[in-house]
Amino acid sequence: MIAGIIAKYKFFELDKRIDLFSKVIDNISPTYDIEIRTIRELCNMETGLSIIPDKQVQNTLLRRMMSIAPGERIPRHRLIRNLIELGEFEKAESEIRIFEKDFRKEAPIARYRILLMIARATETSGLMREDRLAIMEQARELAVAAVERYDSNKYILGAYCELGVESFKLTGAHDVFDAAIVSLKKAEVRLGDPDITKMVVKYQRRLAGQNASVDEVDAAEELSE
Repeated sequence: MIAGIIAKYKFFELDKRIDLFSKVIDNISPTYDIEIRTIRELCNMETGLSIIPDKQVQNTLLRRMMSIAPGERIPRHRLIRNLIELGEFEKAESEIRIFEKDFRKEAPIARYRILLMIARATETSGLMREDRLAIMEQARELAVAAVERYDSNKYILGAYCELGVESFKLTGAHDVFDAAIVSLKKAEVRLGDPDITKMVVKYQRRLAGQNASVDEVDAAEELSE
């Protein structure tokens, strides 16, 4: 809290904050637990590097953290996430492969693989519809395997539901979403996590919104005929 107040009032200009982050990173000694915690806090989605709007700048700082503390997973997670959001899919894929080579397969990386496939299918320009469908099917296979392995991980389940929504947008079929929401509801009963309850409501509303959009289009087409 004290660090947040200091950063807000003494380093309120973006350039000063970036310089502050740079100096902190350059002076980190990863042999001390407290400094490893500093790295993790710098990756915090609310108070860390995310306050820098330019993800390319974030990525530069993340790579410096990875160089200083190569055994830390969280900076690598954040880098992969940023690369996907920037549409740099090949780089994201490379970072995932490097991560799995250096460490092992784990839930966050499985989730990012699913999100990467969704982004490839929905955001890559110039793809034919059948190619998008093929990528979405690969994403579905990844999601099913990930849910079987990490059936209590709400973020994996959320990625599966995200895939279901995007599959409906592309195909008009509910099957992927239905399977995903069943898995999410099972986890809701088993774990009793209120966040999962919120996720169930959120994704059901999102699909209902997509259904409403489709119905509106159909009605407009009927009126024009």
